[in-house]
Amino acid sequence: MDLKILSAKNYSTKMKATIQRSGKLGFNSAAIEKIHISVGTYVKFAEDAESNLYLIFLSEVNEDAFKVCKAGAYYYVNSRGIFDALNYNFQNKSVVFDMCETNDDYGKVIYKLIERVVDEQKKQE
Repeated sequence: MDLKILSAKNYSTKMKATIQRSGKLGFNSAAIEKIHISVGTYVKFAEDAESNLYLIFLSEVNEDAFKVCKAGAYYYVNSRGIFDALNYNFQNKSVVFDMCETNDDYGKVIYKLIERVVDEQKKQE
């Protein structure tokens, strides 16, 4: 029998990305560590037929990708234009995405963004 071990270390912390009020997409430390996000990383956005969003991380310049920027320990992409075009209401509420690792049709690792809207009142309490 051929078994694949599902290691607890791969599932103990959630990778997340958050649309900031400025429209920038920032990554939490779990995503930064697992994906090895750094300056020099580029991010492509993709959308499927059901309007699910995906991120594809690249290590080389690509005209269709956003360059990752850094401020302190914080990594982000200037993606306001995409979120404006897709009608995300990031200026009035926090929009957080859980990032789920999956594969594209060619076996390349990509990340599906699963939206989770945070209730601002509960966040302030």
